[in-house]
Amino acid sequence: MEPLKRIPSPLQEKWLNKIHQGDCIEVMKQMPEKSVDLIVTSPPYNLRNSTGGGMRNGSGGLWENAALLKGYAGDYSDDIPYPQYVAWQRACLTAMMRVLKDDGAIFYNHKWRVQDGLLQDRREIVEGFPVRQIIIWQRAGGINFNLSYFLPTYEVIYLISNKKFRLAKSNDPTATCGIGDIWRMNQDTGNEHPAPFPVELPMRCIESTNATLVLDPFMGSGTTAIAAEMLGRNWIGIEISKHYCDSANKRIANWRANGAENLPRSPNCNQSNQPLTAVQRMREGAYHTHAARVATTTGRIRRTIASLHKKGKRPTKSYVARRIGVSREHLTRKYGRLFEL
Repeated sequence: MEPLKRIPSPLQEKWLNKIHQGDCIEVMKQMPEKSVDLIVTSPPYNLRNSTGGGMRNGSGGLWENAALLKGYAGDYSDDIPYPQYVAWQRACLTAMMRVLKDDGAIFYNHKWRVQDGLLQDRREIVEGFPVRQIIIWQRAGGINFNLSYFLPTYEVIYLISNKKFRLAKSNDPTATCGIGDIWRMNQDTGNEHPAPFPVELPMRCIESTNATLVLDPFMGSGTTAIAAEMLGRNWIGIEISKHYCDSANKRIANWRANGAENLPRSPNCNQSNQPLTAVQRMREGAYHTHAARVATTTGRIRRTIASLHKKGKRPTKSYVARRIGVSREHLTRKYGRLFEL
Protein backbone atom coordinates (compact mmCIF):
# COMPACT_ATOMS: atom_id res chain seq x y z
CA MET A 1 0.00 0.00 0.00
CA GLU A 2 1.02 3.64 -0.37
CA PRO A 3 2.76 5.16 2.70
CA LEU A 4 0.26 6.16 5.37
CA LYS A 5 1.95 9.55 5.76
CA ARG A 6 0.26 10.53 2.48
CA ILE A 7 -3.18 9.68 3.89
CA PRO A 8 -4.97 12.22 6.15
CA SER A 9 -4.48 11.02 9.72
CA PRO A 10 -8.21 11.01 10.61
CA LEU A 11 -8.69 8.30 7.98
CA GLN A 12 -5.82 5.98 8.75
CA GLU A 13 -6.89 3.57 11.46
CA LYS A 14 -10.68 3.93 11.37
CA TRP A 15 -11.33 3.88 7.63
CA LEU A 16 -8.53 2.43 5.54
CA ASN A 17 -8.84 -0.88 3.68
CA LYS A 18 -12.14 -1.79 5.29
CA ILE A 19 -15.75 -2.15 4.18
CA HIS A 20 -18.12 -0.04 6.27
CA GLN A 21 -21.69 -1.24 6.42
CA GLY A 22 -24.33 1.45 6.17
CA ASP A 23 -26.12 3.93 3.93
CA CYS A 24 -23.42 5.47 1.77
CA ILE A 25 -24.63 9.06 2.20
CA GLU A 26 -24.72 8.77 6.00
CA VAL A 27 -21.32 7.06 6.09
CA MET A 28 -19.71 9.68 3.82
CA LYS A 29 -21.05 12.41 6.13
CA GLN A 30 -18.76 10.95 8.80
CA MET A 31 -15.68 11.16 6.57
CA PRO A 32 -13.42 14.24 6.55
CA GLU A 33 -14.01 16.74 3.78
CA LYS A 34 -11.60 16.57 0.80
CA SER A 35 -9.98 13.35 2.03
CA VAL A 36 -10.29 11.00 -0.97
CA ASP A 37 -8.22 11.03 -4.18
CA LEU A 38 -10.48 8.94 -6.40
CA ILE A 39 -13.96 7.40 -6.37
CA VAL A 40 -14.78 4.40 -8.56
CA THR A 41 -18.32 3.13 -8.25
CA SER A 42 -21.39 1.68 -9.95
CA PRO A 43 -24.72 2.26 -8.20
CA PRO A 44 -27.83 0.08 -8.60
CA TYR A 45 -29.37 0.96 -11.98
CA ASN A 46 -33.02 0.82 -10.87
CA LEU A 47 -33.68 -1.61 -13.72
CA ARG A 48 -36.71 -3.21 -12.13
CA ASN A 49 -38.52 0.12 -12.33
CA SER A 50 -39.33 -0.31 -16.00
CA THR A 51 -42.01 0.72 -18.49
CA GLY A 52 -41.51 -2.60 -20.27
CA GLY A 53 -42.55 -6.09 -19.29
CA GLY A 54 -39.76 -8.43 -18.23
CA MET A 55 -37.81 -6.73 -15.46
CA ARG A 56 -40.80 -4.80 -14.13
CA ASN A 57 -43.45 -7.47 -13.69
CA GLY A 58 -41.12 -10.27 -12.69
CA SER A 59 -42.03 -12.57 -15.55
CA GLY A 60 -38.60 -11.96 -17.00
CA GLY A 61 -39.52 -12.59 -20.60
CA LEU A 62 -36.13 -13.01 -22.21
CA TRP A 63 -34.68 -11.96 -18.82
CA GLU A 64 -36.15 -14.96 -17.01
CA ASN A 65 -32.74 -16.09 -15.72
CA ALA A 66 -31.46 -12.60 -14.90
CA ALA A 67 -30.24 -12.32 -11.30
CA LEU A 68 -31.65 -8.79 -11.05
CA LEU A 69 -35.20 -10.17 -11.22
CA LYS A 70 -34.81 -10.93 -7.52
CA GLY A 71 -33.30 -7.54 -6.77
CA TYR A 72 -30.32 -7.19 -4.47
CA ALA A 73 -29.71 -9.02 -1.23
CA GLY A 74 -31.26 -7.18 1.69
CA ASP A 75 -34.04 -4.63 1.49
CA TYR A 76 -33.16 -2.88 -1.79
CA SER A 77 -35.32 -4.14 -4.66
CA ASP A 78 -33.98 -1.81 -7.43
CA ASP A 79 -37.43 -0.57 -8.39
CA ILE A 80 -38.02 2.79 -6.70
CA PRO A 81 -39.95 5.53 -8.63
CA TYR A 82 -37.61 7.20 -11.10
CA PRO A 83 -37.84 10.78 -9.70
CA GLN A 84 -37.00 9.41 -6.27
CA TYR A 85 -34.11 7.41 -7.75
CA VAL A 86 -32.71 10.52 -9.48
CA ALA A 87 -32.91 12.53 -6.26
CA TRP A 88 -31.15 9.74 -4.37
CA GLN A 89 -28.31 9.45 -6.88
CA ARG A 90 -27.82 13.23 -6.98
CA ALA A 91 -27.57 13.20 -3.18
CA CYS A 92 -24.99 10.41 -3.44
CA LEU A 93 -22.92 12.39 -5.97
CA THR A 94 -23.13 15.49 -3.77
CA ALA A 95 -21.80 13.49 -0.82
CA MET A 96 -19.00 12.11 -3.03
CA MET A 97 -17.98 15.58 -4.18
CA ARG A 98 -17.70 16.71 -0.56
CA VAL A 99 -15.10 14.06 0.33
CA LEU A 100 -13.22 14.40 -2.97
CA LYS A 101 -9.94 16.33 -3.02
CA ASP A 102 -9.51 19.39 -5.23
CA ASP A 103 -7.54 17.30 -7.75
CA GLY A 104 -9.77 14.24 -7.46
CA ALA A 105 -12.25 12.55 -9.78
CA ILE A 106 -15.20 10.17 -9.80
CA PHE A 107 -15.57 7.29 -12.26
CA TYR A 108 -19.35 6.81 -12.13
CA ASN A 109 -20.50 3.73 -14.06
CA HIS A 110 -24.13 3.70 -15.19
CA LYS A 111 -26.37 2.25 -17.87
CA TRP A 112 -28.53 4.05 -20.42
CA ARG A 113 -31.78 2.41 -21.48
CA VAL A 114 -34.99 2.97 -23.39
CA GLN A 115 -38.15 3.83 -21.45
CA ASP A 116 -41.51 4.64 -23.04
CA GLY A 117 -39.79 4.46 -26.42
CA LEU A 118 -37.22 7.18 -25.58
CA LEU A 119 -33.59 7.07 -24.48
CA GLN A 120 -33.09 7.49 -20.74
CA ASP A 121 -29.49 8.74 -20.66
CA ARG A 122 -29.35 9.64 -16.96
CA ARG A 123 -28.68 13.31 -17.67
CA GLU A 124 -31.08 14.18 -14.84
CA ILE A 125 -28.63 12.55 -12.44
CA VAL A 126 -25.37 14.16 -13.59
CA GLU A 127 -26.67 17.57 -14.68
CA GLY A 128 -24.84 20.34 -12.80
CA PHE A 129 -21.94 18.11 -11.77
CA PRO A 130 -18.53 18.67 -13.42
CA VAL A 131 -18.69 15.91 -16.06
CA ARG A 132 -15.45 16.06 -18.04
CA GLN A 133 -15.88 13.01 -20.25
CA ILE A 134 -18.10 10.04 -21.01
CA ILE A 135 -16.21 6.76 -21.36
CA ILE A 136 -17.84 3.86 -23.18
CA TRP A 137 -17.52 0.44 -21.57
CA GLN A 138 -18.13 -1.91 -24.47
CA ARG A 139 -19.05 -5.32 -23.14
CA ALA A 140 -20.55 -8.47 -24.58
CA GLY A 141 -24.19 -8.12 -25.69
CA GLY A 142 -26.84 -9.32 -23.30
CA ILE A 143 -30.21 -10.94 -23.91
CA ASN A 144 -32.27 -7.77 -24.01
CA PHE A 145 -33.69 -8.42 -27.47
CA ASN A 146 -36.37 -5.90 -28.34
CA LEU A 147 -37.64 -4.90 -31.78
CA SER A 148 -37.86 -1.27 -30.63
CA TYR A 149 -34.07 -0.79 -30.66
CA PHE A 150 -30.74 -2.50 -31.33
CA LEU A 151 -29.26 -4.78 -28.70
CA PRO A 152 -27.36 -2.67 -26.08
CA THR A 153 -23.69 -3.67 -25.88
CA TYR A 154 -22.22 -0.90 -23.75
CA GLU A 155 -22.49 1.01 -20.53
CA VAL A 156 -21.13 4.47 -19.74
CA ILE A 157 -18.63 5.75 -17.22
CA TYR A 158 -19.02 9.42 -16.38
CA LEU A 159 -15.67 11.01 -15.50
CA ILE A 160 -16.79 13.65 -13.00
CA SER A 161 -13.74 15.62 -11.92
CA ASN A 162 -12.57 18.70 -10.08
CA LYS A 163 -10.66 21.22 -12.18
CA LYS A 164 -7.20 20.21 -10.95
CA PHE A 165 -7.64 16.52 -11.81
CA ARG A 166 -5.07 15.09 -14.21
CA LEU A 167 -4.28 11.58 -15.40
CA ALA A 168 -0.99 10.05 -14.32
CA LYS A 169 2.14 11.08 -16.19
CA SER A 170 3.87 8.26 -18.02
CA ASN A 171 6.71 7.83 -20.49
CA ASP A 172 4.25 5.68 -22.39
CA PRO A 173 1.14 7.81 -23.04
CA THR A 174 -0.74 4.75 -24.32
CA ALA A 175 -0.79 3.55 -20.71
CA THR A 176 -2.98 6.51 -19.61
CA CYS A 177 -4.65 9.11 -21.82
CA GLY A 178 -3.76 7.14 -24.96
CA ILE A 179 -6.02 4.29 -23.87
CA GLY A 180 -8.90 6.17 -25.44
CA ASP A 181 -12.50 6.51 -24.35
CA ILE A 182 -13.84 3.14 -25.52
CA TRP A 183 -12.91 0.34 -23.14
CA ARG A 184 -13.58 -3.20 -24.34
CA MET A 185 -14.04 -5.60 -21.43
CA ASN A 186 -16.41 -8.50 -20.88
CA GLN A 187 -18.74 -8.59 -17.90
CA ASP A 188 -17.77 -10.44 -14.77
CA THR A 189 -19.29 -13.90 -14.49
CA GLY A 190 -19.44 -16.49 -11.74
CA ASN A 191 -20.09 -13.71 -9.20
CA GLU A 192 -23.10 -14.00 -6.90
CA HIS A 193 -23.69 -10.25 -7.02
CA PRO A 194 -26.39 -9.55 -9.65
CA ALA A 195 -24.52 -6.71 -11.38
CA PRO A 196 -20.73 -6.81 -10.88
CA PHE A 197 -18.23 -5.13 -13.16
CA PRO A 198 -14.98 -6.93 -14.08
CA VAL A 199 -11.88 -6.20 -12.00
CA GLU A 200 -10.20 -4.83 -15.13
CA LEU A 201 -12.58 -1.86 -15.13
CA PRO A 202 -11.68 -0.34 -11.72
CA MET A 203 -8.06 -1.32 -12.33
CA ARG A 204 -7.97 0.82 -15.46
CA CYS A 205 -9.60 3.73 -13.65
CA ILE A 206 -7.18 3.53 -10.75
CA GLU A 207 -3.94 2.84 -12.62
CA SER A 208 -4.62 5.79 -14.93
CA THR A 209 -4.24 8.13 -11.95
CA ASN A 210 -1.84 8.83 -9.10
CA ALA A 211 -4.56 8.21 -6.53
CA THR A 212 -3.34 7.07 -3.12
CA LEU A 213 -6.80 6.45 -1.67
CA VAL A 214 -9.80 5.05 -3.57
CA LEU A 215 -13.41 5.08 -2.35
CA ASP A 216 -16.31 2.93 -3.57
CA PRO A 217 -19.62 3.94 -1.94
CA PHE A 218 -21.41 0.95 -3.56
CA MET A 219 -18.82 -1.73 -2.84
CA GLY A 220 -21.02 -4.71 -3.75
CA SER A 221 -18.85 -7.80 -4.12
CA GLY A 222 -15.58 -5.98 -3.38
CA THR A 223 -14.18 -5.66 -6.91
CA THR A 224 -12.90 -2.08 -6.50
CA ALA A 225 -11.10 -3.05 -3.29
CA ILE A 226 -9.39 -5.96 -5.01
CA ALA A 227 -8.38 -3.75 -7.95
CA ALA A 228 -6.90 -1.20 -5.53
CA GLU A 229 -4.93 -3.88 -3.71
CA MET A 230 -3.66 -5.31 -7.00
CA LEU A 231 -2.25 -1.84 -7.73
CA GLY A 232 -0.90 -1.19 -4.23
CA ARG A 233 -3.40 1.55 -3.36
CA ASN A 234 -5.41 2.10 -0.20
CA TRP A 235 -9.19 1.94 -0.33
CA ILE A 236 -12.41 2.55 1.57
CA GLY A 237 -15.59 0.62 0.85
CA ILE A 238 -19.20 1.33 1.82
CA GLU A 239 -21.99 -1.20 1.40
CA ILE A 240 -25.46 -1.20 2.95
CA SER A 241 -26.09 -4.95 2.67
CA LYS A 242 -24.57 -7.19 5.35
CA HIS A 243 -24.78 -10.07 2.89
CA TYR A 244 -22.58 -8.29 0.35
CA CYS A 245 -20.25 -6.99 3.07
CA ASP A 246 -19.62 -10.58 4.15
CA SER A 247 -19.29 -11.79 0.56
CA ALA A 248 -16.88 -8.99 -0.37
CA ASN A 249 -14.75 -9.55 2.71
CA LYS A 250 -14.42 -13.22 1.75
CA ARG A 251 -13.36 -12.32 -1.81
CA ILE A 252 -10.82 -9.82 -0.50
CA ALA A 253 -9.46 -12.38 1.97
CA ASN A 254 -9.17 -14.87 -0.88
CA TRP A 255 -7.24 -12.34 -2.95
CA ARG A 256 -4.87 -11.60 -0.06
CA ALA A 257 -4.31 -15.30 0.56
CA ASN A 258 -4.02 -16.56 -2.99
CA GLY A 259 -3.29 -13.65 -5.28
CA ALA A 260 -4.88 -12.60 -8.55
CA GLU A 261 -4.17 -15.81 -10.42
CA ASN A 262 -6.68 -17.73 -8.32
CA LEU A 263 -9.35 -15.06 -8.28
CA PRO A 264 -10.43 -14.67 -11.92
CA ARG A 265 -10.54 -18.38 -12.72
CA SER A 266 -13.95 -19.96 -12.92
CA PRO A 267 -14.33 -22.28 -9.91
CA ASN A 268 -16.04 -24.78 -12.20
CA CYS A 269 -13.59 -24.41 -15.07
CA ASN A 270 -13.72 -27.44 -17.33
CA GLN A 271 -10.49 -29.41 -16.80
CA SER A 272 -11.28 -32.04 -19.41
CA ASN A 273 -10.83 -31.87 -23.17
CA GLN A 274 -14.46 -30.85 -23.62
CA PRO A 275 -15.04 -27.38 -25.14
CA LEU A 276 -15.52 -24.58 -22.62
CA THR A 277 -18.96 -23.06 -22.22
CA ALA A 278 -19.54 -19.42 -23.12
CA VAL A 279 -19.43 -18.46 -19.42
CA GLN A 280 -16.18 -20.36 -18.89
CA ARG A 281 -14.63 -18.70 -21.93
CA MET A 282 -15.48 -15.26 -20.55
CA ARG A 283 -14.10 -16.18 -17.13
CA GLU A 284 -10.88 -17.57 -18.52
CA GLY A 285 -10.61 -14.57 -20.83
CA ALA A 286 -10.57 -12.28 -17.81
CA TYR A 287 -7.79 -14.37 -16.31
CA HIS A 288 -5.68 -14.30 -19.44
CA THR A 289 -6.20 -10.54 -19.81
CA HIS A 290 -4.69 -10.04 -16.38
CA ALA A 291 -1.92 -12.57 -17.04
CA ALA A 292 -1.03 -10.79 -20.28
CA ARG A 293 -0.82 -7.44 -18.48
CA VAL A 294 1.50 -8.94 -15.85
CA ALA A 295 3.66 -10.56 -18.54
CA THR A 296 3.92 -7.28 -20.46
CA THR A 297 4.92 -5.31 -17.36
CA THR A 298 7.43 -8.00 -16.38
CA GLY A 299 9.01 -7.82 -19.83
CA ARG A 300 9.30 -4.03 -19.69
CA ILE A 301 10.96 -4.19 -16.27
CA ARG A 302 13.43 -6.83 -17.37
CA ARG A 303 14.35 -4.88 -20.52
CA THR A 304 14.86 -1.70 -18.51
CA ILE A 305 17.06 -3.48 -15.97
CA ALA A 306 19.11 -5.14 -18.74
CA SER A 307 19.59 -1.80 -20.49
CA LEU A 308 20.87 -0.18 -17.31
CA HIS A 309 23.27 -3.07 -16.69
CA LYS A 310 24.70 -2.67 -20.20
CA LYS A 311 25.38 0.99 -19.43
CA GLY A 312 27.11 0.02 -16.19
CA LYS A 313 24.39 1.58 -14.09
CA ARG A 314 22.66 0.10 -11.06
CA PRO A 315 18.90 -0.33 -11.62
CA THR A 316 16.99 1.25 -8.77
CA LYS A 317 13.32 0.60 -8.16
CA SER A 318 12.54 4.31 -8.15
CA TYR A 319 14.10 4.84 -11.58
CA VAL A 320 12.51 1.76 -13.14
CA ALA A 321 9.10 2.66 -11.67
CA ARG A 322 9.29 6.11 -13.29
CA ARG A 323 10.35 4.62 -16.61
CA ILE A 324 7.40 2.24 -16.84
CA GLY A 325 4.87 4.60 -15.24
CA VAL A 326 3.93 2.87 -11.97
CA SER A 327 4.44 3.73 -8.32
CA ARG A 328 7.57 2.49 -6.57
CA GLU A 329 5.39 0.80 -3.94
CA HIS A 330 3.45 -1.15 -6.59
CA LEU A 331 6.69 -2.13 -8.33
CA THR A 332 8.21 -3.37 -5.09
CA ARG A 333 5.11 -5.28 -4.03
CA LYS A 334 4.37 -6.99 -7.33
CA TYR A 335 7.70 -7.17 -9.13
CA GLY A 336 10.37 -6.74 -6.45
CA ARG A 337 11.65 -10.27 -7.10
CA LEU A 338 12.95 -9.18 -10.51
CA PHE A 339 15.58 -7.02 -8.80
CA GLU A 340 16.87 -10.02 -6.86
CA LEU A 341 17.82 -12.06 -9.93
